Amino acid sequence: LYTINPQILNFNLSIQRPQIFAGTPTATAGVPMTPEAKAADAAVRAKLVGINIPGQPCSLGQTTGCTNLNGLRDSAIVGLNRLKTDCLCDITITGGTEGGHLSHGAGSPVVDLRHNQTLQDYVNRNQTLYEVTKYGPEWAVNVNGIHATFVYEDIDAPGSSGKHWHVTFP
Repeated sequence: LYTINPQILNFNLSIQRPQIFAGTPTATAGVPMTPEAKAADAAVRAKLVGINIPGQPCSLGQTTGCTNLNGLRDSAIVGLNRLKTDCLCDITITGGTEGGHLSHGAGSPVVDLRHNQTLQDYVNRNQTLYEVTKYGPEWAVNVNGIHATFVYEDIDAPGSSGKHWHVTFP
């Protein structure tokens, strides 16, 4: 073997440890909902009048095909209701606090909303800033006094909620 390739006899197993920094978002696993979490989810859903939330909560801990809203910050609930009133368009939440997201979950003011042209027109009319980020086009939008951030995610892959708005209500 040495005659064929001297390097074949050199063995160096050094595995470098990945650097993980505090605050770096990671996908969260789904966990089954407790009775308290189910009650909290129902309470948030009741506050979102006229807003579509397809499917049931992810009560068994699944991360696709369902939407959790327990732990959604009050600022997001207020922002969603103002958006519904101000936009006069269909608002459909496709992602909330369930596991599987990189940047939102319980305690976060972030939701995913299904894209539609009426909502797109609303964002265009009410934007105060536009820039292109590594995540996609981002708009700062005045939603009836609340300065929200809308990022259009053009993701249409398995496990994704498809093309959607990733919205943060501070």
